[in-house]
Amino acid sequence: MTHEAKCQCGQLSLTCEGEPDFVLVCNCVQCQRRSGSAFAIGAFFRRDNTNLSGTHKKWSRLGSSGQPLINHFCPDCGTNLFWAPKVRPDHYGVAAGCLTSTVKEPETAIWMSEKLPWLAFPEPWVKHDKGVAKSG
Repeated sequence: MTHEAKCQCGQLSLTCEGEPDFVLVCNCVQCQRRSGSAFAIGAFFRRDNTNLSGTHKKWSRLGSSGQPLINHFCPDCGTNLFWAPKVRPDHYGVAAGCLTSTVKEPETAIWMSEKLPWLAFPEPWVKHDKGVAKSG
């Protein structure tokens, strides 16, 4: 299956082939600020299965790992469409709300230590107080 993520104005898009390797919810304060919401949902696709169209700008910050996390956003409407975590150099995290199709339900929530107190996630999900180390 092909998934496409688009910014608000449609100028920037990222086409992703296949299903994401994983989908997770991040409750960290930085993702709350980045998304303007209580949490962010990221669908992680392999970079070699993606194709970027349009112009974008980058902004980098240090992630909880101490490694850079590079945010890619539309210079026209400001949508943060995807990010490149240095700790996972083979993946892009794609803002699930920007996808034009549905991906699988998240099974993991990270940074529970920073989640808003009124927020709850399904019981079968794996929950981590902080971020998770890179697997495999």
